[in-house]
Amino acid sequence: MEFLGAGWADGLASTPEGLVPRFDPDVMVAMIAEHCRRDYWAEWARVRCPVTLVLGQNGIIPAEDVARMGIEPHVVAGAGHDVHLDAPEAVRSSLVRLCAAVAG
Repeated sequence: MEFLGAGWADGLASTPEGLVPRFDPDVMVAMIAEHCRRDYWAEWARVRCPVTLVLGQNGIIPAEDVARMGIEPHVVAGAGHDVHLDAPEAVRSSLVRLCAAVAG
């Protein structure tokens, strides 16, 4: 989990007032609000390429949404929503398996 802290710290800038985000918080809030308003299921239904879904065991995506996607997720034990920060090797392994299956 040491990597997780470093990943989040990279998003901060040191200023005389202390650490601040390198992004505009208002822009992030607006982006998240827009994301929450939209229904992406029509776009998801049009995906025709192979997909791998890597989820942290302690992630935030509701189980009913995962089931609706219609694919078996690769769940990484102990990881949270930022599974790429919590367990980068597990994400890499999942992507290698997907590439091998597609090439296979």
